Amino acid sequence: MHSKQSLIDSFFALGGNLDERKILKLKKRMVKFLNSKGQDEQLADFVRILDMYVEEMGTNKSELSHHIMLPVLERLINACDWDFVDIRVAALAVGFARNYKIVDDFAQRALTALENYKSDELYARVKLSICYNTAGCLLRAKYYDLGHTTVSEEMDELTVLFEKYADMVMAQPDKPEFWMPKLTTPMRRAIFFRDNDAIDASLIELDKKGNAAACLAMATELNHYNAFVGDDITKLQHNIRVGDSIRKLRLSKGIRVDDFAKMLNLSGPFLHSIERGKRGATTYNILKISEKMDVTTDSLIRGTFSHKGEPKTKNQKLKALIDIMEAADVDWLYDSANYLIKVRHSE
Repeated sequence: MHSKQSLIDSFFALGGNLDERKILKLKKRMVKFLNSKGQDEQLADFVRILDMYVEEMGTNKSELSHHIMLPVLERLINACDWDFVDIRVAALAVGFARNYKIVDDFAQRALTALENYKSDELYARVKLSICYNTAGCLLRAKYYDLGHTTVSEEMDELTVLFEKYADMVMAQPDKPEFWMPKLTTPMRRAIFFRDNDAIDASLIELDKKGNAAACLAMATELNHYNAFVGDDITKLQHNIRVGDSIRKLRLSKGIRVDDFAKMLNLSGPFLHSIERGKRGATTYNILKISEKMDVTTDSLIRGTFSHKGEPKTKNQKLKALIDIMEAADVDWLYDSANYLIKVRHSE
């Protein structure tokens, strides 16, 4: 039987390069430990976080991830004291908060508690993580909560908070292992203020690093926010959005790059460069993909899949409506459906 500490160490050893097989294996070990030893709040948090990792790997649906992480946030908010494990969990969980007005208090509580561990070798890394994930949460709030073009006192308050945490990220030591947050925070700042030239410069700089996982993560994040601005994007950002749409469509069908390329009479490297946004997809290729995969061309260009023809069943119509709903409305629909299910089960 594994010890609690060994399970904690295994969790943090996962790092940023997540493998679904390893995640599920670790989850199984944690669940077995909990079933044997009884309830443990921290390990229960880890199980939820592992579920969130799998969810994001499969769908990239941030709203579902938020609902998975909500009990973790609530436990930490209600806990009187945080030990070092709690602080490290808080550093991750703060990125999933949905009320930006409490995010600053939550982050400051984590940073204050962290000062008790200033001599720990992980101190700087955890501090950077808190600041980076808080800045990401505040960026999301501008688009999803307030609307990125809103002019209000709330937006002014949010802007000040975002700048504070972005500055804190950039003020952290220039260590080799900190390269990604230090490089992508300027990109997040550019997204926050809709500076397309600066976004492109950050994308080019990130590409020079040659880290495919980091490029994919930031391209996915950028595409989420670019969905709010329509066509007010550059050619490079357009290529990234279309390439990401093609990649997601291919993966949803379980088709390998080389096999998909053969279907389209393209070379594997050529298609791979399109999917990465390094090469633009021609109108002809978009049409071919749309015909082969039975999706609309607009789906590929806008990044929201819809199959040709009108949906016929209620389930199909509901899925089609969800694709065009605002995030806040999806939240309401999700909560309402959960409530309805609970009511039905209690009858």
